[in-house]
Amino acid sequence: MKISHRGLESRSDLFFFISISNLFQYNDLTVYEQVQFLNIILRIDMNKYELVNKMALYSDLTQTDCKKALEAFMKIVIENLKNHEQVALTNFGTFLALKRKRRIGVNPATGKKMTIPEVYVTKFRASKTLKKLPK
Repeated sequence: MKISHRGLESRSDLFFFISISNLFQYNDLTVYEQVQFLNIILRIDMNKYELVNKMALYSDLTQTDCKKALEAFMKIVIENLKNHEQVALTNFGTFLALKRKRRIGVNPATGKKMTIPEVYVTKFRASKTLKKLPK
């Protein structure tokens, strides 16, 4: 089953989702336990809370220190991207602020041509090491 930004992809996914939600009605699971269960079943990516917990497990730092470190890292990356500077992490990847040129587009509602202004977009380019990981 895949859940995208548009929702469930098929009717069978919908029936599966309804059966899982019915399971929760008759269980004494907390909301956190329900989320963890759905993450396992749906194979949803790791969230910030889980990342902080893993960072604490892999290091000698507390969860509070790991959270502060992660927030500081995110703040630095965002600040550099706002200044149109890249952040390169060896064997991981590079965060980039790329400039999209001004171009001519068409308004789909009216069909009139319009100028789309130049804008900076955020990109992440994975390193060769990260790209070689098993799929």
